[in-house]
Amino acid sequence: MPTFAAASATAVALTVLSGCCVVARLLSRLAFVKHVGMDDCLITLAWSASLALAVVIAQSRSSFYVPERDGSHPYSNDEHGDTGG
Repeated sequence: MPTFAAASATAVALTVLSGCCVVARLLSRLAFVKHVGMDDCLITLAWSASLALAVVIAQSRSSFYVPERDGSHPYSNDEHGDTGG
């Protein structure tokens, strides 16, 4: 089972890749057809939603405790001054 960090990195990477495809499509439509249709607007809207989801996923990794696969806690007790009791 993949870790949350791997899923987060995958979401960001695929969003960047799809963003490049959307930009290339829009540029080619403007250069060759000289017309942007409703489908282009909907593709851009869908990509914007995908970007927002990737940002939320990336932020949730840093905001919430996600246990590591080996069960260890990412923060040591000494770092936060906890005595463990």
